[in-house]
Amino acid sequence: MPQNSFTKTETTILSALSKGIRGEKYVAEKSVDWQEVLKESKVQSVCLSVFDALSEESAIEDEVFQKFELISAKQISQNMTVHSHHNYLHNLMEQKGIDYCVIKGSSSAYYYKNPLIRAMGDVDFLVKKEDLEKAKKVLIEEGFSLYEDKHISHFVFKKGRMHFEMHFSLPGMPQGKYGEIIKTYLSDIFEKSETVTIEGLEFKTPSAFHHGLILLMHTYHHMLGEGVGLRHLCDIAYFINNFNENEFEEIFKEKLEKCGLWHFAKILAHTCYKYLGGQKKSFMTDDPDGIAEAVIKDIFAGGNFGRKDKERAGQSLAISNRGKDGIQKSARLQFIKSVNNAAKVQFPFIKRHKILHPFGFVAFIFRRGYRVLKGTRKMPRFKGVIKGANSRKEIYSQFRLFEGEDK
Repeated sequence: MPQNSFTKTETTILSALSKGIRGEKYVAEKSVDWQEVLKESKVQSVCLSVFDALSEESAIEDEVFQKFELISAKQISQNMTVHSHHNYLHNLMEQKGIDYCVIKGSSSAYYYKNPLIRAMGDVDFLVKKEDLEKAKKVLIEEGFSLYEDKHISHFVFKKGRMHFEMHFSLPGMPQGKYGEIIKTYLSDIFEKSETVTIEGLEFKTPSAFHHGLILLMHTYHHMLGEGVGLRHLCDIAYFINNFNENEFEEIFKEKLEKCGLWHFAKILAHTCYKYLGGQKKSFMTDDPDGIAEAVIKDIFAGGNFGRKDKERAGQSLAISNRGKDGIQKSARLQFIKSVNNAAKVQFPFIKRHKILHPFGFVAFIFRRGYRVLKGTRKMPRFKGVIKGANSRKEIYSQFRLFEGEDK
């Protein structure tokens, strides 16, 4: 694995993850600052994956080792709990006759050599739009409370420790013709889903093609937003490693070319190969401009969902609409458009009246100003936001998202 431009901490984490993905153990160098490795692993949401890959021969201070061990034990317990929540959902949906499938979560963990090391979060699942009201009613009757119903793609339900996000649309669904193409790909997602198990716990996972498509959409949705962690890239690495030399290309190439995602898929696959122990496949990009390194550095800069850099959320407004319509617009124009779109969600009356659409930006700024005066929010530094956005756009522009068939 190339190391020259990475810190010792970053190199250690990448090396450990790479060994783990290959099913091997990593023996770390003695000069490693394990306190920093632990800290960075946590913000990248790969603490358990790193710890699991470490060889007993690694020289780790007792105090840090105990912290690593404690955090990892808690993560395994949390992971098992969330997998059981997926099973609870499965039994409920099966009992009520509602078609569904799990997106991300257990479906991503299913492709890991050891599914329990994949850091788990919420339970995200997709249902048919015509089943939405029925599914909402079922959850409420089961004692769940509806916590969020204004999101553009999901509803949030909570009951005790269970946090369910019921999707009626997938994160990152693009606009225009590419969105229509992807919708045709997803038209049989429920028919092709299958029931699988992790540690004896059942859930419905999408077909390999549908899961791969969802992974790509979810990755650019968050990468161009607040940011992704190494956990997201590990999901892709483990997934691709499940295919033989030509199988991945045979399943994905033609369809992803038509919807403008094949070049992005090649870049991510090559990044996984170069830095995370992924298998080398003939379809991968040759990385002539160092895009794989830029992707990894961007991930290290932001952390999982931007945990290391809170400015990234503001920058995302000037980058794109989370990639849904590409990233061709200038940062300033994109910032105004994004704020207008956000205002339509926050102020339903603006969305209802077309004549008010251009004034969404003004309403948003006044609302943010009011919150700043109350001390509940900070006013973003416009100049800093634009500068940071332009820097990140230099990387993301190389993805060629939704720019037509790859040549």
